[in-house]
Amino acid sequence: MVMDPTENRIHGGTPESAVPESAAPESAVPSAETQAGSAAQKRLSWPDWIRGAAMTGVISVHISGVSGFPDNPLLLWLNSFVMAVFFFVSGDLMRNSRDCSAAEYARRKAASILWPYLTFSACAVLFDIAVLKLQGGSITRELVFLWLRCVFTLVGRGTLWFLPVFYFACVLVWTVRNRRIPSLILFLAGLGVMAFMNEIFGVTVAVLTGGGDGIGSDIYLVAVRSLAAAAVILEGVWLGPRLDRLAVSKYGAPAALLSFLVSLVIPVFYRMDFRTARFGRFPVFLLFSAAAAYIFLRWCTEKLGRISVLTYFGKNSLILMATHLEWYIVHIVWGGVISVVGAAATFGPGYLARHLAALALVLMIEYSLCGLINRCFKFLLQLR
Repeated sequence: MVMDPTENRIHGGTPESAVPESAAPESAVPSAETQAGSAAQKRLSWPDWIRGAAMTGVISVHISGVSGFPDNPLLLWLNSFVMAVFFFVSGDLMRNSRDCSAAEYARRKAASILWPYLTFSACAVLFDIAVLKLQGGSITRELVFLWLRCVFTLVGRGTLWFLPVFYFACVLVWTVRNRRIPSLILFLAGLGVMAFMNEIFGVTVAVLTGGGDGIGSDIYLVAVRSLAAAAVILEGVWLGPRLDRLAVSKYGAPAALLSFLVSLVIPVFYRMDFRTARFGRFPVFLLFSAAAAYIFLRWCTEKLGRISVLTYFGKNSLILMATHLEWYIVHIVWGGVISVVGAAATFGPGYLARHLAALALVLMIEYSLCGLINRCFKFLLQLR
């Protein structure tokens, strides 16, 4: 059996193209072989739970940024692990998967990741045009070029940068592992990129692209992010099985508590931001942060796995990632909360209360939006 990192399913002898069980006549009595195949394709719940928790953290980070307190402790803590744990989980799911060639894997991932990137990018541009027209603005040649540049250089608009980076990182890791190339080389390359980016990012982009603000710099930025993400995915491939066993063992509770405390301390020494490709002076802290967050969340899946809301958000994490900023949901909700209860002058209890209220409202909107897209606009998610 292997684990499909795209679908979070354990696959046995039943091929992915098999007719789903729901398509069979109700009167048909499933054979033992059919029951075994159905059980083999059962969706794993804990990756969705972790991704749902991380997605909630991502939205919290963006609410903090919109709030006017971009350096508050909540943002620094969440930003140290929320994106990295996505990549770590994908590596953990990928560890036993070698059921297709690198070319086939790249094609399948393109259908499940790059196609949604293009469709949601198109929706984001149309949304921008509608807002611009409502505000009485005009569409200039420079604005059109900026939209096209963001989409086709794969640097992404807003949070959509995540999808191409995730695609390239997964394909890199898959290719290295399938061809028996020493994965340590890719890992060290990713780690090395992170190590030097904080010091030489601006100079390197300016030298390579003649100014650091153009198509060349966008492509360079995507490459840097992808290498860094590949390093974290490889960490998940190597450490995921061991941390899974630790989280469900009798030492799971103390390990979870310790990892939670570690996650609180790391932001004191380390700043990370995948979006701007700044990974701090000590990128090894990113790996510690991803592993610590994973242990804690993995243990939580054993104790709190019945919380279906987070599992739902994990299954629809792509939709949440592609809509909560691109369609201004976070901005509108935060502005509404502030207009009703007023702004908090400093980071403190009042700010946290407003932040939690905004987070709850965003998640309520996204919960309904995910259902709407899955029911009526599923073509946005996959080509096949």
